[in-house]
Amino acid sequence: QVDLDRREIVLVKTKTNRMRRIPINDALAVVLTRLRKGTTPETHVLRRFGRPWSQHTLSILFAKTTTRVGITDLHLHDLRHDFATRLRRNHVGIDAIAKLLGHATLTTTQRYAHIDDPLLHAAVKGLGFAPASPPPRSTCPPDRQYLS
Repeated sequence: QVDLDRREIVLVKTKTNRMRRIPINDALAVVLTRLRKGTTPETHVLRRFGRPWSQHTLSILFAKTTTRVGITDLHLHDLRHDFATRLRRNHVGIDAIAKLLGHATLTTTQRYAHIDDPLLHAAVKGLGFAPASPPPRSTCPPDRQYLS
């Protein structure tokens, strides 16, 4: 279910049997709009011979495509990890990532959203603590003189 007006993909059939809405960005909206041209709103965007793709069909086409372009050891499920990791690199909170992936716990999300050293360095870079300089001797009480 693609709702281009709301810029969302609506997942009706999920593992948890809970409907989820996934926002889409402008780039994906353009692609989906092109795929939708000449179809009715009820038509599946991903279809072959007028029928919607099954999960099996999607997996086979993904495997054929990666083989054709020379990518090895990449599986469709790996894209979930990539999505979560890219969100983390863009400083998206773990709670938002959990919601986008449909995870009930943050523990599961942490397995998907890999944090690398550059992100950790960027996290503390903005703190900017400068060493405190001691006040001039004249304003410091005698019992609190700084060593020079």
